[in-house]
Amino acid sequence: MKKSNMTQKNNYPQDEISLNRRIPVTGNFDVVVAGAGMAGVAAAVNAAQSGLKTCLIEYFGKPGGIPVSGGLGVISGFDSQAEHCVGGFALEIREEMSEQGGFIPDVPRGAWDAEKLSSILLRHLHEAGVTVYFYTQVIDALKKRDHATHVIMASKSGIEALAAKVFIDDTGDGDLAVMLGCRYEKGRDSDGLTQSATLVVKLGGVDAAQAPRDLREINQLWTSKPRKVPIDHTVVNYLPYTGPCTVAVLNMPHFINFDGTDKAELSRARIEGTQQAEELLEFFRNEVPGFENAHIIDTGMQIGVRETRRIVGNYTLTEEDVVAGRDSDDTIARGCAPIDIHNPDRPHGNFGSPGTEHLVVSKSYGIPYRCITPKSIDNLFVVGRAISATHRALASTRYNATCIALGQAAGCACRLVMETANTNNIDVPHLQQILRERGAIIERIKK
Repeated sequence: MKKSNMTQKNNYPQDEISLNRRIPVTGNFDVVVAGAGMAGVAAAVNAAQSGLKTCLIEYFGKPGGIPVSGGLGVISGFDSQAEHCVGGFALEIREEMSEQGGFIPDVPRGAWDAEKLSSILLRHLHEAGVTVYFYTQVIDALKKRDHATHVIMASKSGIEALAAKVFIDDTGDGDLAVMLGCRYEKGRDSDGLTQSATLVVKLGGVDAAQAPRDLREINQLWTSKPRKVPIDHTVVNYLPYTGPCTVAVLNMPHFINFDGTDKAELSRARIEGTQQAEELLEFFRNEVPGFENAHIIDTGMQIGVRETRRIVGNYTLTEEDVVAGRDSDDTIARGCAPIDIHNPDRPHGNFGSPGTEHLVVSKSYGIPYRCITPKSIDNLFVVGRAISATHRALASTRYNATCIALGQAAGCACRLVMETANTNNIDVPHLQQILRERGAIIERIKK
């Protein structure tokens, strides 16, 4: 397998066409955020709360990314056994969810009601005054030397451009950064393969009184039977509702040798994932008590992609940084999630299986500001899972609570960039103070 960890180019056919058209500039903003995942929402809200004219562009029809459009219903990475690691906007959202009955803490990893989360995020965007364009995709970008000037977007309104002073990439795959010519790495060093991806499946009609409460019972049933789905253990979460029935969320269909930046691969995942969902339904109906009348009520609109591009920034976070719990003078967020690697090229195994790793981090680590600033563009932030990190460090930083903290940091930093016109030339201690005032956790806080 060809190694692919440097700047990539698509191998398009030699035949080309030229479209001679003028693209209207339909908006001028202080900040444009590409992608309304949890990090993108945090960035947009915090930028707008700083008094900046902010626009958020999202391909799907809801904010929240994988926890919402992907159907995952989980946001983890807030705490370790010994420390509180993520506060600020992320904690505010969790507390609102809990108050409104949308967060159920007494199930594994905690369960989040995706629709309630979407509603809360929409309200925050509206109250902050963010201009939101759903069902819209960023398809290109323009720059002058090392300075981004416009994004090009496509929607039912046609192809349009937006101008901005600062841009934030929360596409998950570094799409905007790559359009602007930023260098990136992709996959593990040995062969460029990325972690396997997942499609979330929701089963309704589960008899709450009969379904196993100890999920190890389901796991024992699964591992005792032949199976076509490429995962050797079960990942099941319950969303309890009033009445006798509940919803089971299965994070089990897996896709190996998968490239989440390839349209054909994403289409393959949708087809294979739907097939695997049917196979899972048959298994659960036949083998697991309480699932006899289960049915598929939903599969994620988004594929759960764990890893694609990682932008080359002014600092690259390493596995050693994560494991040692290192801090830096420009720490803007903390991570504490395990190094969780889903095997790229064979069925996803339980912890300890070859190629599958789940290395618990003993203490939290700081993520430097330099990890969200690409080297080659001076008014762009990259947040979410595409930050500047190694393949193994990414396996920890990709957790959603950490991504939200990074999004909040970028959103708050935008006000300081207005003063210098350069992301590489801001007062980072001032940014850290702003983040503390907004409840973010910068220094290590023990429980």
